[in-house]
Amino acid sequence: MAAALRPLLRRHAVLPPSSMLRSLFPAPYSKAAAAARPPAVCHAPLPPPLLREVTPRRAPPIPKGEPRRCTAVQSTMSDSTKSLLDKLKDLKDSKKPLEDMEKNIKERREIIKKALHDSRVANAMFRVRLDGLRKLLAKIRDGREDSARINAIYRRLEDDYDKDWAIHESKGRLIDEQMKMLRKEGDDYINALREYHELQISILKHAEEVEEAEKVEEVESMEKVEEVENMQKVKKVAKVCAAAGLMGGLLVILGKM
Repeated sequence: MAAALRPLLRRHAVLPPSSMLRSLFPAPYSKAAAAARPPAVCHAPLPPPLLREVTPRRAPPIPKGEPRRCTAVQSTMSDSTKSLLDKLKDLKDSKKPLEDMEKNIKERREIIKKALHDSRVANAMFRVRLDGLRKLLAKIRDGREDSARINAIYRRLEDDYDKDWAIHESKGRLIDEQMKMLRKEGDDYINALREYHELQISILKHAEEVEEAEKVEEVESMEKVEEVENMQKVKKVAKVCAAAGLMGGLLVILGKM
């Protein structure tokens, strides 16, 4: 054991000794500790530490009158506790898809927010462009009968206007569909969260019932142990009384002789 402890003592970062190892080292006031002090020369190698000889302590002897017996200890984990642990594991597993769903909803929400912002900017630019087109169309409408070139420009502007309007409507429909999907996912998340809370409440109730049942079983087992001890005491008293009666009978017989 001393050879196994020497490499640990030579390390630079030495941990504080435990109560088990403290009895192996000499006390600071003993002769062995005085002999184990480092020399006065700097950077000199330290001698190996001295260890005490420790004799193992023996357990107190068992009285001859008391019989040797072992008490059986039953397992503290019941079937209800195992089912409770399984339910807690299921609760932990059901929480992960909720977190993934919440993360997905947040990401989709950020995408929709960005799309809404882009749509607002595009709408503002589109309104400015429509105002300019409206003014230009009003001017062209006044003089389109006089110039074929202006009529061609007008037709081209109308085509561009129709295209822009179609793009604007398609973006609006896309945003509406995204909002519907987000609402549906939000409803699914709320329903799943409600089921999770209901499962958590039921598991907590079951845990309380299991704890109360275990307390009742513990009280009953303690009462049974007390009854067994009382019966053993009564048997011992009966044996002593029987022995005393036998000795009295022998004394009476000897007195008659």
